[in-house]
Amino acid sequence: MANHPSLHLSLRDTFRDLWRLAEADLDRLASKDSLRAQTVESYRGFRERVRAYYGREELAEAAAEAIGSGPADSTLRDLGFIIHFLVQELSPGKEAMAQALGGVNRSAVVLGLAGETEADEADARTAARLFKRFALSSLGKVRDQGLRVDGILSACDVREETRWGARRALALAGRGVPFHRMAILYLQTVPYASQLRMEVRPQLYFQTS
Repeated sequence: MANHPSLHLSLRDTFRDLWRLAEADLDRLASKDSLRAQTVESYRGFRERVRAYYGREELAEAAAEAIGSGPADSTLRDLGFIIHFLVQELSPGKEAMAQALGGVNRSAVVLGLAGETEADEADARTAARLFKRFALSSLGKVRDQGLRVDGILSACDVREETRWGARRALALAGRGVPFHRMAILYLQTVPYASQLRMEVRPQLYFQTS
């Protein structure tokens, strides 16, 4: 089992979750049973081996500290206004970064609500924690500020969906919108990331050549 790929993938995902926890939380988790104790022990051994490198949480925490300690104009000059789109429960590090950005008015957080108490529970907790640094606005108020939806596409499969995205980007470029002012957002890396590379790059190549 030590060399089985599935074990490596499982440990990777588990370690990413454990990276969010404080030492006291890890101790409580390890006290539950022998399996959890062994997992925490393995995780701590891993952390010791990679302590010279940033993890995702530590990188987010370092970013939050940099935003809070330096002038916002110099620290965030090249990033522009940052939007956290359709987040649910933020990890402690990412929440600290979002709070730091909100404190200097350089960020917005977009939460998607279904209108059902159980489905919206995670978003409600996130909104409550972010309330100190962010002003809450309903969808109607956001629309009043100039954001709008041009349309909704129902595609038959991922390939057609990504082709539509590529065609839309080219159409905007033809009307003078620079590519650095565009973004294609997706929640799942698989299969969208690879499919977008296959669909967008060839069309851009043939269009420009």
